[in-house]
Amino acid sequence: MTIHGTNFTAGVRVEIRRKSLGPSSLPIAVIQPQELQHDPMNPLGAISFAVAATVLSSAFEWPDILREPADVVLPEFTDGGTSLVWIWFATAWTYAILLVPMLLLPAALGQREDPVLRAATFVGAVSVLLSLIGFLRWVFVVPPLARDYDTVWGSMVKQTIRRVYPGFNEDYYGYPSFDALLEDARDQGLIDLDYDEQRGNFIVRPRAAA
Repeated sequence: MTIHGTNFTAGVRVEIRRKSLGPSSLPIAVIQPQELQHDPMNPLGAISFAVAATVLSSAFEWPDILREPADVVLPEFTDGGTSLVWIWFATAWTYAILLVPMLLLPAALGQREDPVLRAATFVGAVSVLLSLIGFLRWVFVVPPLARDYDTVWGSMVKQTIRRVYPGFNEDYYGYPSFDALLEDARDQGLIDLDYDEQRGNFIVRPRAAA
């Protein structure tokens, strides 16, 4: 529809002007930038996700690293530390921004009642939500898995000893508990220990070479 030389299409203002070329003139369309700022299909969401994904790729070699086995992925994730978890979090929520233009698409096109477009919007929204869950898995599920993957707990050491020596008992060697045995090994410079208050268990590490 054209009103006073201005064409309104899907909420975008396009002004029709005439440019003189010698004896003749040609109509040209001029898109007003201030109107485009209100266009729900602006690329802000896509740009935000692209930036976050680029940072994630640089920090974690995503998505190529996802093809690697767990014994490669989890140690790399652990090495990334808290900053990598925040990068995953930012990537997840910038991806979620893509829901906004997707849900506004039928209204932007003026076809809210179109069943095909509504079905496509629904499928797209579900796809974004499932992908969001996949991203957030790296924020809430993977960190504890990565933390435990290379962790040697005191209870695991005892279980390993008993698999090799089924009759093993620390009492026989004069220790009131297996924790006391581990502490004695630490005091003799054989291992390093860290106590995990939440689990009530020792983390056992080889003593670093001097």
